[in-house]
Amino acid sequence: MHNNYTIQVKEVLKITEAKAKELGHPYVGTEHLLLGLANVYSGIAGQVLAQNEVKEVEILRLIHELVSPVEGADQPKKAVWSPRLTAVLKQAEAEAQRFHAKKVGTEHLLMAIIQEDDCVAERILITLSINPEKQRQDILEGMGLDPKEYGEEGGGDKPGAAAGAGGPGQR
Repeated sequence: MHNNYTIQVKEVLKITEAKAKELGHPYVGTEHLLLGLANVYSGIAGQVLAQNEVKEVEILRLIHELVSPVEGADQPKKAVWSPRLTAVLKQAEAEAQRFHAKKVGTEHLLMAIIQEDDCVAERILITLSINPEKQRQDILEGMGLDPKEYGEEGGGDKPGAAAGAGGPGQR
């Protein structure tokens, strides 16, 4: 699975696991992925998050507010990914295929997060008043694509986009 990831995504995933460990969480979730994305400015997602003024300090503040502390939990030797994080990673792979990318990039990870209906990372972005549709447009522009070609909410009718494949903006 990691062979299909760009260098930036591999870096994001390392940071993601490190942040979960730093916070003392016994799992790695979408909130940790958001922290990883915000820390890798060489990827499209990091640039889009910075452009939308999503800062690590604010993400951390909201993680502390939204995630119950895990008192006395043993740290597993190997990072345990939450089911929601696993779903986001699978959706990111689908996004990469949808856009005919050879590898999953940070833009696909962020696109998957903003499509996920109930994950901590999405709740953090909404709490920060980040408009998912604007982020989707910013991601498409960062990919060198015209957001108008991909339509409003629902991924548009772009040739090669599979119907019902969970395109950008679908909820």
